[in-house]
Amino acid sequence: MESNNIYNDFFLSLSRLGNENALSDIIAATCNSSWNFKALFLNFFFPNENLISKCTSDIEREVSSEDGSMRFDLYFTTNDKQEYIIENKIYDPHDHYDEYTKIYNKNHIGFIANYNVSKIKYSHKKTWNDFYSYLIKQEDKFEENEKDLINGVAKYIKEVCGLMEDRNFYLSSTQDLGYFVKVLKKVLIKNDFEINNKAKGSNENRIGFWCIKENRSYWYGIYLTDEENDGFSIWAGIYNYKIINKTTIKQNCAEYHENDTSENCKWFKLKQTYVNDLSSQNFSYEKKFEILKKFIVEVEEVK
Repeated sequence: MESNNIYNDFFLSLSRLGNENALSDIIAATCNSSWNFKALFLNFFFPNENLISKCTSDIEREVSSEDGSMRFDLYFTTNDKQEYIIENKIYDPHDHYDEYTKIYNKNHIGFIANYNVSKIKYSHKKTWNDFYSYLIKQEDKFEENEKDLINGVAKYIKEVCGLMEDRNFYLSSTQDLGYFVKVLKKVLIKNDFEINNKAKGSNENRIGFWCIKENRSYWYGIYLTDEENDGFSIWAGIYNYKIINKTTIKQNCAEYHENDTSENCKWFKLKQTYVNDLSSQNFSYEKKFEILKKFIVEVEEVK
């Protein structure tokens, strides 16, 4: 077996440990093992500070604040005793901005997450998707004996953070259903939905996600049936939503969805013409992504 396959298999196996702590452990260990990776990682957050020349200590994990009330994902100090921290989040929206900026220079705090960070207040805010892209483009900066390690770390990040490379898909192909679900998740995250990973969003009849936005609970996904002419359909549901007047849903004004209601939720089905477009080879990935985005926005705007 070639060495790169060994590293890839090793890190893909580790990706089963898919949580923030495991990812932070891997990043810290790689920084402390590879000077080049450490230089790249620190420069990614603080590009104008040349921290690699000032930081000769290891990247530490779970360092506590002086009063013991907080623990930091990644922590390091410079030779002139300046302290820096980096906060890592996977789906978790709690950024600890107010707590951390009370005790640390806000310019010494990095933040990275696998979701849209545009509304995060930190100055040095990044996404794992951006770091993954940045990392794989820097291959020439690594020694030959490091490249397999770095490629393995990149694959680990990709798996744990649910990153994906854009490609076209066809819902008529069963092998693309799994990829479609990842695309749907990406659309939701880009539209500022918080994915609830603790809720079971899938069973034998459906594949999808529970998510929250502005105190509303949603489910988005695919329903599977055994009907001959309707093998699956794409639905959205708004739960725990008191329907005062069901007639306020104007079906003829909806471009993307058909609707149904029940006592405590509203259901919206993507119109079949758009489902057909998602299965078409004549539509690009970008057009299909836009269909899902507009469907989600339309459902979200229902009052």
